Amino acid sequence: MHQVSRRKFLTLYFSSIGLKQSLQNAIGLLKMPFSNEEELRLMLHSKFSAKFNNKAAFSYSSARASLSACLQAAGVNKEDEILISSLTCLAIPTAVVAAGAVPKYYDVDPSTMNAEKESLNDLISEKTKAIVIQHTLGIAAPINAIKSLISNRDIIIIEDCALSIGSTLDQELIGTRADASIFSLELSKTISCGWGGVLLVNNKQLEKKVSKHYESVGNLSLLKSLRMAIQTSLSGVLYSSGVYFVGKYFIALFFKLGFFEGSTPPKEETGETEKDFISKLPKSLLPLANIQITRFEEITSIHAEHSLRIRSKLNKLNYHTLGNYPEQDTSVSPRVPFLVKDKKPFINFFKDRGVEVGTWFDGPLTPLPKESIFNYDEVNYPNSCFIAKHIVNLPCHAKMEHYHLTLIEKSLEDFALEYPDFSDF
Repeated sequence: MHQVSRRKFLTLYFSSIGLKQSLQNAIGLLKMPFSNEEELRLMLHSKFSAKFNNKAAFSYSSARASLSACLQAAGVNKEDEILISSLTCLAIPTAVVAAGAVPKYYDVDPSTMNAEKESLNDLISEKTKAIVIQHTLGIAAPINAIKSLISNRDIIIIEDCALSIGSTLDQELIGTRADASIFSLELSKTISCGWGGVLLVNNKQLEKKVSKHYESVGNLSLLKSLRMAIQTSLSGVLYSSGVYFVGKYFIALFFKLGFFEGSTPPKEETGETEKDFISKLPKSLLPLANIQITRFEEITSIHAEHSLRIRSKLNKLNYHTLGNYPEQDTSVSPRVPFLVKDKKPFINFFKDRGVEVGTWFDGPLTPLPKESIFNYDEVNYPNSCFIAKHIVNLPCHAKMEHYHLTLIEKSLEDFALEYPDFSDF
């Protein structure tokens, strides 16, 4: 058994929130009664807008809320179909269902996990109101080619940048070429304040509709927003590598007591949503959100550097890496995705060495829905199913130390020696 320090365990979460950010968040929380919410919100929107070619920005309590709000503002109804990836989080079809539309799924390119053009083209019909194009785990989708499929048709395109914020396509940040784009600030994402999402709008007509809709969007309850902020501050410390060996017990206890809550309410797995599903990013998290977007270049550059280093090692060892990575562009993601023959021994191997391995997306719609309202049958998406069966992902986030990168590289080498047939599938 490889001996590792249990005091250095590497998790997948709160990747850009450490002790400093946890303290800053706590200070912001103490100042909350004296702060101006409108000023903080406008500051955040202005900072996001400036990063992304001055697109109009709107902040929400989650990325799925931002997507649902965008669809509602666009005027979707129960007859409209929204085309989305078959390899994604359940949050995306949940947003579609909450907006009152029908989700339809396109299969993905097995080498990139992004939209397969032929599958997408076959789904486009008179009922298609919008297409959500996911940039998956730092791998930029060919947005211009997809836009060409709907030229002269009244269909809006929304880029899902939740897992790829900071990535570039043709040396331009993704999220700036479609009618709108969504970003996640949730605990497992690259730029995080624990919770929340941002909607950017590039279509002037749609911008007017979203702006009007945003005026009617309410706030989360004070109690809920305070709990979210406190959970964020505590988690930023408890999930840290040097604290997690004992922090995990506090995390488990807080979840058991109901003091901590997951980012996705369990009822959403049945297609139901809370009354406050579409809400504004709470005032309690606005100070930290502003701090984090100010750190944009710092955080994304570290992610990109770590990702490149891990991908280089994977390629040298002939692992089945996923995605195209043009030299002139930057890939930013909280995790590096690749395929292995059998996930269980790989996950256990790395856990024994102090590294948590993820499985986004192992559903392939994660979690796999059982309710008919989601309109999902996995047998229709063979490429997504194949990827879901074999995909694993390693952390490459900003809280990683040199020790962790070296450990991952050595563990990949050792795993390849112990399981020499890992690529034989």
